[in-house]
Amino acid sequence: MPKIKIFVGSSSEAKTQAKVLVRDLATPTIEFIPWWDAFTPGRLLLDDLKSIKNEVSAALLLFTPDIPA
Repeated sequence: MPKIKIFVGSSSEAKTQAKVLVRDLATPTIEFIPWWDAFTPGRLLLDDLKSIKNEVSAALLLFTPDIPA
């Protein structure tokens, strides 16, 4: 059975929470591609996103408050 690949996006501040999500939800049939592994320094973000969209079945975006009250 082929793996389902899911892109995971978050802010830099929420990277710790995203890592926990990737670690805890990964299974033998589900592979997460986190943004910190998917983007290439020096390349345009939109170019990387176009490439990523052809590799994944879905995206999971983690929204968190980045500025403490």
